[in-house]
Amino acid sequence: MKKGFGLLGVLIAVGIIALVFGGGFYYSQKNQIDEDKIYVKNSVEECSVIKYICEEGRKPFSDETGCGCEFIDEKSDVKDILNDVEDINDLLNGHNEDVDNELETKFKIQGRVLLGPICPVEKEIPDPNCADKPYKTTIQVIEAGSPKSSPFATAESDENGFYELSLPVGEYALQPIGGRPFPSCNTKDISIDNKDLTGIDLFCDTGIR
Repeated sequence: MKKGFGLLGVLIAVGIIALVFGGGFYYSQKNQIDEDKIYVKNSVEECSVIKYICEEGRKPFSDETGCGCEFIDEKSDVKDILNDVEDINDLLNGHNEDVDNELETKFKIQGRVLLGPICPVEKEIPDPNCADKPYKTTIQVIEAGSPKSSPFATAESDENGFYELSLPVGEYALQPIGGRPFPSCNTKDISIDNKDLTGIDLFCDTGIR
């Protein structure tokens, strides 16, 4: 009989020990979870107006319950930074694509290359035979800020002096090639801003006076 009571006592003691240690472990784990977030206020309204500083190793947070300080998750912060960098890269890539598309869009520039004067003395009544004549030549396109020895593009004027170019948005100078010393051709500056340009006539001086 005493042996039975002894066994029962041992079982009760083991149960009590398990309960104590189990409860302590649960309490410890619960406290650890609760301490991950320390609430300063349990009101969303109050959180919108108060200011507080978190201790080192914690950062401010807010949720539907309130606001406070929580442990800094370094992995999570690194992930957030990488996401921000990715967003910036996407934004820059989108901007670059817009710039590339704008540069790829070309606009027409049309006009004539004319040669004059044809007669040594101009009369009060214009002589049709003395009118400026078309000039067949090469037109060099110089981009603003570039040396004249490095044309951005070239075009040819035909027997009627007509020429046509396709250029992207930008600042350019059109330079017809003349002779030495004549004809001497003038350079014409143009600005292309999302539209075609027509009637851009170029003039070359024959040197006749």
